Amino acid sequence: YMRKDLHMVLDADVIVVLPDWKESRGALCEVFVAYEIGIPVLNLGDLSEVDEKEFWAAMTIYVQDHYKILGDKAFWPPVGSDTVTKG
Repeated sequence: YMRKDLHMVLDADVIVVLPDWKESRGALCEVFVAYEIGIPVLNLGDLSEVDEKEFWAAMTIYVQDHYKILGDKAFWPPVGSDTVTKG
């Protein structure tokens, strides 16, 4: 499904995310691709733009929660980005 979905993202003019998008690996992937190719990402509720820092904070928390087994070999956050910690 993700292969077809990413093709749709690549052809989109805008991406609108559901309220729980930060909990979805697929949605995080879609938002990442959208930011990388310059497609605006909007929140469904009020159509406000999702801030890129908000995305990176959500991605960091997702990775920290799902890849704790990496320990000292962790690769997150990406080099050059601000470190975001879970509150």
